[in-house]
Amino acid sequence: MSEQDFRLIEYVMGSLDESQSGQLRQDLAGNAALQAKLRALQETLARLDEEAPPMEPDTQLKARLLRSVEPEGQPLGQEQRLSALFDLGVSRIRELLAAIAELPGGSWRASGIPGVLLLHFPGGPRLATADCGLVHIEAGAVFPRHRHRDIEMALLLQGELEDGQGRVYRPGDPSLQQPGSEHQLRVLGDQAAVLAVVSYTKPQFLR
Repeated sequence: MSEQDFRLIEYVMGSLDESQSGQLRQDLAGNAALQAKLRALQETLARLDEEAPPMEPDTQLKARLLRSVEPEGQPLGQEQRLSALFDLGVSRIRELLAAIAELPGGSWRASGIPGVLLLHFPGGPRLATADCGLVHIEAGAVFPRHRHRDIEMALLLQGELEDGQGRVYRPGDPSLQQPGSEHQLRVLGDQAAVLAVVSYTKPQFLR
């Protein structure tokens, strides 16, 4: 997916500033495909709001969020994107990034797919019903072909992935999968891939 697709995710989650939001609204004008993606995201978030209305954050969460907007703790680049993706403060994002160094131990768990480990964790208040996690795919491994039942948002943190349709993802590349879309993920090169993912239903694996 393009940078513009990822900006849609940030837009609906309220993490763009006014200048960035204004530019995106200009891009949306007359672009039916982009408008359709925005509607799909808004409908998903509206459904989540109905199922789990936003709650008052607990004291620790509030403290993390306050620290994340302090000048010395502002998230930049990858941290900022992950903060928007998972609706979490920067200190929690840094903990999750540190967990990558714990592989294959720590909180990582086997997925049942050869070469694939998972680290699940709760997202922020807006993602109360979502499945948030990191996916580690060993060099040379393949995440099998699957169909998405609902929207999925992802960000590649490490390594390179090819989706079986000729699209190559590199660190920093976002992915926005629509309901009904199908693909597989194959690691390129000799470095393992780590993917940050927000999904709402388990994928359907295909033969």
